[in-house]
Amino acid sequence: MVKIDFFQLFLPVFYPFLFVFVLFLLFLAVYIILDKRSFEKSPYKKVSGISYFKMRLNQGYYGEYLIFSMLERIKGEKHILTNVYIPKGTDDDKTTEIDVIMLHETGLYVIESKNYSGWIFGKEEDRYWMQTLNQRSKNKFYNPIKQNEMHLKYLFKILEEKGLPIRRYFSLIVFSVRCELKNVSYTSEHVRVIKRNRLKNMIEKLTRESGPVYSSAELQQIFDLLKPFSNVSEELKVKHIADIKERKGAGI
Repeated sequence: MVKIDFFQLFLPVFYPFLFVFVLFLLFLAVYIILDKRSFEKSPYKKVSGISYFKMRLNQGYYGEYLIFSMLERIKGEKHILTNVYIPKGTDDDKTTEIDVIMLHETGLYVIESKNYSGWIFGKEEDRYWMQTLNQRSKNKFYNPIKQNEMHLKYLFKILEEKGLPIRRYFSLIVFSVRCELKNVSYTSEHVRVIKRNRLKNMIEKLTRESGPVYSSAELQQIFDLLKPFSNVSEELKVKHIADIKERKGAGI
């Protein structure tokens, strides 16, 4: 009886697939090395305190990183902060987290990043907006305009307490390029709801519409005030998330 070695028989068939797989791994390794090298050079790492792999494995951080990279290219004197935990001033040490703030000579640009996909529906006056992925998958989320208004409220409070001016500001709600803003409406002049690929052009337009309203010294003062509220401890981040879950559970 002739013994058939099926492994030897079928091995040549798998050679092309094995070659493609190895080639894919090689390209992936090169991409990660180059991408990580670019990330390490970006001020985002120092400002945020977030590692490359943590950024890559978290959609929220990845969206913030892309936004930060765009803001770096905006001309004019500026400072950029991420993940700023502003205290609400209550007795229980609760905070509100601002994703990205650009302190620019032409104003304060406060950004709420939503790295969502699907179709987005919502109006400025609504309490909740809707994300639709397909006919069977619909997710309700808190109105990001109202969310950012709360951020502005506590940001302005801490600036006013230190006697720092609030001359010009914008609330920017920035969605992923993977979504479609199907039916989104708002009327407030300081609000903009856009997809991330339009962010740089939008801010450049806003900066052209106004000359400098903040001096270098004022920008530095505001930055020095807010900087301690970024790069906060993991304990504070955990508490912040717990407070959010508690509010959601209570329907607040």
